[in-house]
Amino acid sequence: MANDKSKNAGIQSPAPGKGKAQRASGKERAQAAVSTLKASAETAAKRQKACKRLMGLKIAVIVLAALIGFGAGTLAGKGREAPVDRKTVAFRIGAQKNVIDYDMLAAADYLDYLFRRAGYEVIGRSYAGDLYPERLDGAGVNVFVRGFVSFFDLRMNERSQNVYYMHRFSEFFEEELRGYGYCLSSQKRAQEAGNGTCPVMFLPGGFVPHERLEPDEYAYDVLYIYEYYDPDYDAFIQRYARPKVYGGAGFAKLSAEERAEELRKARLVVYDMSDAVQDDAGYVPYAAYDIISYGRPLLTDRKTRLEAETGGNAWLFGNPEEMKRLTAEALNLPDGIREQKGAAARELLREKAAPAPELLQKLRQMGKKSEKSA
Repeated sequence: MANDKSKNAGIQSPAPGKGKAQRASGKERAQAAVSTLKASAETAAKRQKACKRLMGLKIAVIVLAALIGFGAGTLAGKGREAPVDRKTVAFRIGAQKNVIDYDMLAAADYLDYLFRRAGYEVIGRSYAGDLYPERLDGAGVNVFVRGFVSFFDLRMNERSQNVYYMHRFSEFFEEELRGYGYCLSSQKRAQEAGNGTCPVMFLPGGFVPHERLEPDEYAYDVLYIYEYYDPDYDAFIQRYARPKVYGGAGFAKLSAEERAEELRKARLVVYDMSDAVQDDAGYVPYAAYDIISYGRPLLTDRKTRLEAETGGNAWLFGNPEEMKRLTAEALNLPDGIREQKGAAARELLREKAAPAPELLQKLRQMGKKSEKSA
């Protein structure tokens, strides 16, 4: 921090001994003051005009940016006319890789699985900051995964099919949907807003064919993965010998192998979705589906749909006190029984939350349309 200095530091007194000739008369000083005031007034007026011009320019830039993000930019950018392979798909995620949380990562993984199941080759993912690498220019289908905000640097290959996927959001704009061949969302409420622009197809999460994780030994009693940190619950699980705590973004930063190993080593996985985001009332986090698909015992937010899909083999809480009570209940079970419940939830999810055939057929149609465009 800079040292404090006197307000008078650096001010010098006038040199003594100057003659009257060097001093302006009272009249001359008054005339000089008047001239200075006039000049200041003229300068202020010029500055005011300049500020108005600058504000007008800023507004124009903001409007232009919005147009680029929602409209004009859809037909601009490198690779717009690159030849495409209709059997390939690229995912362009509108958030930086190091800030996406576990739920968004699980959603991207689920989309990846669906497109592979529909017969596509996934050629890669890109993230905000480098959305348009040359290696993805030839994708027959581009899936734009909306991050926490809408895309403002949107470029599309005119020969490919472009799909917009909206994950969890507090609000979005109808203009965001323009220029896409298909629109998908994990939230049913997006369907109402998109009917006049791009009809939105509801895409719930579901079973992912992970290999079941069976622990050789436990490293943690509780693996607590949260989206919004609950210090009271964290303090509660510290009474157990070996808790491990991750924020959603921190867990997503791990490699797929590291995430699987962390899940494997826990007696109980707790995924706390929180209600800070305005989700549909029945929204089931993709992260919860991801954990169940590994066959791990799970405690998470109560969702009627999830209760039906797991046959009551997952622990579901509705408030912080119930969260603590069910944690103790699950950990007091013999390890074998708790593991059996995790395996049973996985098998029921595989049966009840498999991709619908009509959904896979729609995904296949996207590639056929890109072939016609090419």
